[in-house]
Amino acid sequence: MTEDRERAETPVVKFSEVVLDFQSASSPLSFALHQGEFAFLKAEALALVALGIKQAYAGEIEILGETWESRTVRSVERDRRRISYVADSDSETSTEWVGNLDVDENVLLGALFDRGIGSKAAFAKMEKLASRLGLEKGVPSTRPDSTSVADLVRSQWVRAFMPDDLALVILENPLEGAPRKFIPDFINMVRESLSNGVAVIWVSEEWPDFDKLGLIPEFEF
Repeated sequence: MTEDRERAETPVVKFSEVVLDFQSASSPLSFALHQGEFAFLKAEALALVALGIKQAYAGEIEILGETWESRTVRSVERDRRRISYVADSDSETSTEWVGNLDVDENVLLGALFDRGIGSKAAFAKMEKLASRLGLEKGVPSTRPDSTSVADLVRSQWVRAFMPDDLALVILENPLEGAPRKFIPDFINMVRESLSNGVAVIWVSEEWPDFDKLGLIPEFEF
């Protein structure tokens, strides 16, 4: 019980005086987000910095109580699998797909590195999520550059909710290019994740119509 309590009290993500990049005109970011909390961040992108793949210009970032620099290699691999994101499909700097893999292979890639999930279970989960989002033929078995934006966006949604032990989901302008018909299904998945204790950060340069979406952030940074 004590371990569970400490885990709940430890912020999922904590920013201390973080400047995302040298071009940032905003004030340094300082905030902490706990399990099941939902925040909006006005920015262009966040995920690669939060994952420790891209270095922040200044400040310190802790994920689940530790910085990436203080971790062992095994700890980095384990906890990066607990973070997922949807990249802005309209961003010129977006690198959300491995170009020499089909889209379904991209979506399965992370799950296949998780020893606790077999390939059959991962494929079944991918198919279930795809069906919920209107991908009737499943996640496309085509190269990203030969796949429609609408299918790519929904495939990103599928990938974001693939991990079984999710701690944090980062949504970078996640509705860009999405078919309007399936946005409510995606929002329902976000709500379910929040209910299950997953922290969620919605990132975009403009405030979305959260009232219309029926999903109101508890915090704005």
